[in-house]
Amino acid sequence: DIEVLKTWKVNSIRYPLEWLAGVDSANEEEYAEWLEQALLTFDAILPALSGANIKVVLNLYSPPGGFSNHPACSSSQKLFCNGWTQSAFIEAWQKITTRYKDNATIYGFDLVNEPAFRKAAPGLMDWNTLASEATKAIRQIDPTRHVIIEPPFGDLFRMNQIKPVPFQNI
Repeated sequence: DIEVLKTWKVNSIRYPLEWLAGVDSANEEEYAEWLEQALLTFDAILPALSGANIKVVLNLYSPPGGFSNHPACSSSQKLFCNGWTQSAFIEAWQKITTRYKDNATIYGFDLVNEPAFRKAAPGLMDWNTLASEATKAIRQIDPTRHVIIEPPFGDLFRMNQIKPVPFQNI
């Protein structure tokens, strides 16, 4: 596939770190194990992408916890319904950033694919606060990497719901 992308003159891709099955029932330890395996898989193709001069935006397509129908939370992702998921989310970005901070093939990080945020459960961060905290954690490790913060549900008409974060390269 990378050879085909080269013939098409592709110079960047968005690579999803996606858990195809099981994320909805995973606990913190299982999520950490999955993330490590997903990064090992990506590590295996990274040299070919680098050799093809294709930059990568890493996307956490499957955030901790997966989807939820939690009665106390109107959001569809456990990321906004369960405390362990928010700390695991920030830890995931710390791990990813540490791993790739010196890799020039990585163009940037897309914090989460189409965050399914409506309202956080009591005591948990909303999407703006969580995105800012994750970006802060990334910046402590890599001060210049591009960070992509998507609007709720990836919806263009919800762009006004995103609050600016106090960082560069957003």
